[in-house]
Amino acid sequence: MDVNKNQILSTLRIKLSLSLDEVDGRCYTRRGFKEGDSQMAQSAEKNIKERSSLYPMFSIKEIVDFINEIVKIGGKRVSINTIASVLGFSVKTNSFRAKISTAKQFGLIRGSNGAVELTELAKRIVYPVNELDTRRAIVESFLSAPLYRKIVERYENQALPSQDKLSNMLLLEYNLTKSAKDIAAAKFIENAEQVGILKNGIILLESDENDIDSFEDESSSKDSKEVSENSTAESKEEVLTSMEPSAYCFTIPTLSGSVAKVIIPQNVTEKDLDFITLYIENMLPTFISNLKEELEK
Repeated sequence: MDVNKNQILSTLRIKLSLSLDEVDGRCYTRRGFKEGDSQMAQSAEKNIKERSSLYPMFSIKEIVDFINEIVKIGGKRVSINTIASVLGFSVKTNSFRAKISTAKQFGLIRGSNGAVELTELAKRIVYPVNELDTRRAIVESFLSAPLYRKIVERYENQALPSQDKLSNMLLLEYNLTKSAKDIAAAKFIENAEQVGILKNGIILLESDENDIDSFEDESSSKDSKEVSENSTAESKEEVLTSMEPSAYCFTIPTLSGSVAKVIIPQNVTEKDLDFITLYIENMLPTFISNLKEELEK
């Protein structure tokens, strides 16, 4: 009996060992199983780390066009399957899923249970009341994207880094992957220029309120150029004069005979001058427009 017991126990140990060694359809030694399990865990961890933070993959113009197509389908809420079918997409394609994601990031659609509807912000764009409100809604949409808002808050009234530096910053500080960082940087610059808050490399939120046509047409004013050309100073000595030991005065003659002045500190650097130039180009038209409104009152 003792011999039989020993044989039975030995057989059970062998079967138990085999069942442990054939886990997941693969044959391992006990040591090999532990190594395989560790490798799978490392692979899963790697996949998690490589997932990128959300970023808009399309321009605002493209998404507004996409929203208009949804409006044409009709209905307060539209199923994602219907949208995909009507527009000739598959709900499983990356491009369609990216459009839905980007539209949500821009705050233009919301939804659950496989259906979406337009937000109030989207309605202000697709059902415009006046150009200025539409313009503001487009800027609000741009800033609704969490990544874009962070970048704007960081660089408002400052020069935006070059595209390659912005790309690296997105990788190191905003958790975008190597494969996504370049696309995200390029798309941010494209969108910021489209909505009119990035001009001459500087992010300016306030300068675009009177620039309501920039989203449709990036055209400059010919009248301002003519005024500039007709108002040239007679000589450098008359235009640039030392106002006081700590400052320079740039004078601009007016048609009424008075003089407008721009005061620049004497210790200004070359970078300061570049920034002043860009800032004036963006802010002076807005200032002049506001001043005209005040004079008409």
